[in-house]
Amino acid sequence: MFSFVDPYAARLRRLTPVLWLFPALFFSLVLSGCNSSSRPHVTTVKDVRDKYRGDYAALSRRLAVIADNLPPAGSIKKVSAPVTLDPKPVYYDRELKEPDVDLSASNTGILSAEELHDQAVVPENIKIPVGASYPGSSFALIRESSKEGGALEDKDGWQEQVFKKGLALRYLIVYRVTGLVPPTKVKGVGSAYTPGALKMEVFLVDLKTDQVAASFPVAAKTPKEIKYTDYYSGSEVSDNLISAAISSMAVEALPQMATNLAKTTGGTFKFYGV
Repeated sequence: MFSFVDPYAARLRRLTPVLWLFPALFFSLVLSGCNSSSRPHVTTVKDVRDKYRGDYAALSRRLAVIADNLPPAGSIKKVSAPVTLDPKPVYYDRELKEPDVDLSASNTGILSAEELHDQAVVPENIKIPVGASYPGSSFALIRESSKEGGALEDKDGWQEQVFKKGLALRYLIVYRVTGLVPPTKVKGVGSAYTPGALKMEVFLVDLKTDQVAASFPVAAKTPKEIKYTDYYSGSEVSDNLISAAISSMAVEALPQMATNLAKTTGGTFKFYGV
C-alpha cells in the first residue's frame, strides 16, 4: 500500500515546539533587560581604590620632593616660624575620644621623614602617633589588593571619604628622629634599666606651597623608673620593659610637639593621650 507523507508538514511538526520557544525566550530577555536596567550600580571598594590610585601616586611623588627639600638633619636648633598661615592648621588624632571634638575639622596630617620617601615603611625608631592618621591610613588602603575585600560594596561611601580626606589636607606635620639612645635592661636587676634619650626635629609643611612653614627641635628622656604591667594578669613583667621605655619617650615628646606647633602657627593640635 502506498502512502504519501508531506515532507513539509513533517518538518513543520518537528519545528513547532521550537517555534513556541521563541516568544518565551523573547519575553524572558525583555524581563531580564528591565531588571538589569532597574538594578542600581554598586560601587565596590576596588572601584574606589582604582579611582584614587593615580591621585595618591602623584601625592607620593610630591612627598618625596618635600623630603628632599627639608633642611639637613641636625640643623634645626631653635623654633622657627617664617610665615603666617591662613587658614590655621588643625590636627586631631583619629584616636581621640573627646565627644566635643569635631574630627572633621582637622586639615593637617602627620608622617615621619621615612614615610615621605616610602609610605609603606614603618618608622624604625619612634612611631608618632600610635593610632592611624591621615594621610598614612589613606596610603595603606590604596595599597591593599582587590582580593582583600575589593568586591565588597563601599557602604555609605566610607572608603571614598578616607581617600578624599587624605587628599584634602592643607598641612603636614613631619617628624624626623636625629638621635636615639635606646634604654637597655640591666641583667639580673628586676626592672632596672639604663635611661634612654630621644632627639627629634619637627616641621609643619604647607601643602599649598610644599614649603616648611615652621620647625623646632624636640628632646625627651626615659623616666627614672618604669613599671610594665601585663594587661591580662595585672602582674609586673620585664619582658616588654624596653619597648615600654621607648614608648614613654614618644609620650613625653607629644606634648612638646603640640605646644610648639600651636605657638608657632596659631593652630590647634590634639594628640591622643595628651
